[in-house]
Amino acid sequence: AATGVVTADHAFAALLTAVTRVRTLDPMTLLAASTDLESKARWLQLPAEVRAQLMAWTRNGLGLVSELVLQAMSSPTQVDAVTVGLAADVLYRDPAPAGAIRAQGRLEIYLNGVSLDGASARAFADAALAFTRSLPPESSLRAQLVSRAAAFLADLGWPQAAELSDVLPQGYVARLQAVGVALAGQRRDVEGALRALAGHDLAATAQAAATRQAEMAVRLHRWLRARESEPPRTLAQALVRQLDEDAWVDWAIAEVFVGSSDAAVGEAYHRLVTQARERRGEHDRQFAQLLAEGGVGAGSSGTAGTPSAAGASDGVAGRATGAADGVDVLFIEDVIAHVVAPLAACTPVLLVVVDGMSGAVAAELVADAERLGWAEFVAGDGRLPVVAVLPTITRYSR
Repeated sequence: AATGVVTADHAFAALLTAVTRVRTLDPMTLLAASTDLESKARWLQLPAEVRAQLMAWTRNGLGLVSELVLQAMSSPTQVDAVTVGLAADVLYRDPAPAGAIRAQGRLEIYLNGVSLDGASARAFADAALAFTRSLPPESSLRAQLVSRAAAFLADLGWPQAAELSDVLPQGYVARLQAVGVALAGQRRDVEGALRALAGHDLAATAQAAATRQAEMAVRLHRWLRARESEPPRTLAQALVRQLDEDAWVDWAIAEVFVGSSDAAVGEAYHRLVTQARERRGEHDRQFAQLLAEGGVGAGSSGTAGTPSAAGASDGVAGRATGAADGVDVLFIEDVIAHVVAPLAACTPVLLVVVDGMSGAVAAELVADAERLGWAEFVAGDGRLPVVAVLPTITRYSR
């Protein structure tokens, strides 16, 4: 003892530290010890009276959660305290889900017979969730814990409870299916279903791609429900619509078209893409008609064509002629003179030419670049439309 006096607190703490072999005594370290079979074996080898006195001291000295961890370690089963806590997270909610009461009674067996009230169960569950979330997403221990928790809920007689969890994979699947059901028109709260999906722990990690796809599906849903704007009267207006609206729709369609491994969700995505393509097809027909009727006006070379991803350019100064109805239009052959050169006069510039670029691909690349810490700069209210050379193939457009 550092003070030279062996107090009861010092003795209990030293004994518990030696048995669990943790460096510090707190709920997180004890939860970690509960996942180690050797620590649990050493704990069970203590005389029952000693364990009882240690748990009484723990409740007063370390708090209720720490005592519940030791109660779980006192159970003769091999279920660890974290698994019990993850199960408590879905079993003890207000209001209690249907089927939870009977499972709650069975859960007490794994807490050495201790009955939980709502507050103690919530505290225990929150500690188990915090411990699980402290582990790296790729951690083998984390994978084992969530797998054990799902199996444990099945052992308690209510496997469907896993679908309520914010950490178990079954919870993510259930939320994704809810998004599909909402998109299929069987539920009105599409936005709420998406928020619930994004709130799951796997949404930003192991299931990030599926989450982004669901977000794109909801974007298409919003677009289809929005009131259609007036058709463009000029090709210049159609170019702006392509850059400001249709490019994003095309990106979303490409993401959602891939489908889902879940049959019901995949079917909902298929119907959504079919509807979106029908509306986008009408926009393309309008664009083609305007192009056939006379192009965008007098450019530097008189060429006309479809919008290219060069629309992501800044257009800082000296835009080419071809403006119509107050909408600026730039031809691809004028980008160097009117965009790059004014910038180069002020600062070093790197111009990157990318084959196969479209407005949709440009939108996706910019979003990826921003996630990497880059920033996009545009002049005025948005990106500048740029008209590519016809035919829009590398030989002419590069």
